[in-house]
Amino acid sequence: MQIDNTDFKVPILQTNNNDYYLNHLPNKKKNKMGSVFLDYKVNINNSNKLLIYGHNSSKYNMPFKILEKYYDKKYLNEHKYLTLKTNNKVKKYELFSIFIETKDFSYMKIKYNKNDYLNHLKNLQNKSMYKINTNLNEKTNILILQTCSTHKDYKKYKKKYLLLSFREI
Repeated sequence: MQIDNTDFKVPILQTNNNDYYLNHLPNKKKNKMGSVFLDYKVNINNSNKLLIYGHNSSKYNMPFKILEKYYDKKYLNEHKYLTLKTNNKVKKYELFSIFIETKDFSYMKIKYNKNDYLNHLKNLQNKSMYKINTNLNEKTNILILQTCSTHKDYKKYKKKYLLLSFREI
């Protein structure tokens, strides 16, 4: 995966749970920095929703620290595309939402019926801290990047996740 117009390029790993790569590197060595990984419940080639996780820190240079730059609207506009290369194809995505979530973790749900899925997409879009005009429908494939937020306005929250939602184009 790479964020266009940046030097950010990382492998996306996956195993049969979401705990292993929280504290293991791609070479399988134990390390608190962890790796960037795909939710075990999705298939990178044919799921309509991909969830990708990575660590962030205000003290260390963690894999998803770059996502904090998206608080700046100018940066967002200059880096709104992401490329995901799999063994089978190259997928291009465009950012449509950025927000910090502290209590509603329903965005992690994977399976939806058509109406619920469209409502889910609109909910992600409506929560965005910036208005990003994007057409979404029940056939839209999305990718969500999740990391811990270090934003000063959210220090009091125990759980605070920065979410960047992209639609496949």
